Amino acid sequence: MGNYAGNFNIEDIDWLSGLIDSDGSINLSKNKTKRNVSLQPKVTIYSANDDIVTHTHIVLSEFNINHHIYVSDRTRIEGGSRNFRKLSTQISVRRLGKVISLADIILNSLVGKRNQLITLSEFCRYRLDKIINEGKKSSYDAYSLRFTSIVNNFNVQCNLIDYGFRNNSLYWLAGLADGDGCFAIKRIKRRNGNFRYKPYISFTTTNKCILNNVVETLKMYNIKYSIRERPKGRKHGRNRRFVINEIEIENLDACYKLVEFLKNKVRGKTFECELLHSFCKSRIGKNTRPYSEESIELYELMKKEKVKYNVKDTSTTKREESSNED
Repeated sequence: MGNYAGNFNIEDIDWLSGLIDSDGSINLSKNKTKRNVSLQPKVTIYSANDDIVTHTHIVLSEFNINHHIYVSDRTRIEGGSRNFRKLSTQISVRRLGKVISLADIILNSLVGKRNQLITLSEFCRYRLDKIINEGKKSSYDAYSLRFTSIVNNFNVQCNLIDYGFRNNSLYWLAGLADGDGCFAIKRIKRRNGNFRYKPYISFTTTNKCILNNVVETLKMYNIKYSIRERPKGRKHGRNRRFVINEIEIENLDACYKLVEFLKNKVRGKTFECELLHSFCKSRIGKNTRPYSEESIELYELMKKEKVKYNVKDTSTTKREESSNED
């Protein structure tokens, strides 16, 4: 399989790979009709952030990858009675030749979904050769149909097995942050009724390769982190065996170092990253209280930015803490 990544900007390749590893979907769907069965290869990126959608469109256009963009309008319920209308945009690459071209460009930069893309690319090459030799109406043989189960199996196994794929680029990490990352300023209510403000960065994933790759990247740059695990799905759901891993950075110096690295590399959460950078910069070396008006204003701006994209606001946390903690 050829790799033509050298003809393009490696920074865009790493960023797009990180975004697909987080908010991307690589699948081969089977559609049944009364007369026949059709298989549809698809690489899809989901996002509600206009900046991410715009930059993804620009990058794919530079790669000469034809893609479809469509918006779905849906109502999401948060907190029982509170309803949010959320516009979710899907960017999908569906044609056989374009899926192959995309795989040739980003394959070596993907981490968590590389096996799925390898399999999908193999199907597209096989199907394209069959169409060239037999015509567009050529039927799907048993060899073609088996690719569906292989892709689906990899979608499950990647949550349980680390296949050893790595990409320690900060642009890949920025793409992951634009998808399943979080830049926030937490407000914690103390026992005496006052509030404490602290920086917070997290990466959320169920994929073992992605988890270990993020951990190795953070270790490379001496960034302190912690990992919190929680089960995925409902109490009796079929995905209960999967675990959601949240890699959290809450130390002030660690947050400042990481946002310093990522602030010029993220594409969709740039404003949130800049707000967190300003907050950390204003708090370094200042363990005294009360908090300045600047810190509180940055918290309010961060809160408004998250509401803008209909993100559930978790910036306020109620927790019992002793009054002498920093």
